Amino acid sequence: MDQAFWIACEISRKAVSWLCGSQDVAHESRTIDGAELHLEPFTYGRGRFLVYYDKCGCDSWEFPDLWKASIAYLTFQIGREPLGWCRHTGDGKPDRRRPDGDPEKEYVKS
Repeated sequence: MDQAFWIACEISRKAVSWLCGSQDVAHESRTIDGAELHLEPFTYGRGRFLVYYDKCGCDSWEFPDLWKASIAYLTFQIGREPLGWCRHTGDGKPDRRRPDGDPEKEYVKS
């Protein structure tokens, strides 16, 4: 089976576990190329994905739901921005917003 199939299986497991109230998805983390990646449920059913770079700050992306945050978490590549986020913040970075996760609608909240 290809990698996309296994990623879909893992995303499904996480989303179903979280929706059913399982605690095993309360916080998920892994390391890639020296960066710590964290996935967590966020307020109002949203999901949040954070990346802590080795002594270089962090990025935080909020998604409309945990499903989309899980996809970003499992497919993240250093140096690339995940797709589908609705809010992006980080150390010293402006508060960027994307209604409905649409890059065409992006604006910076002052």
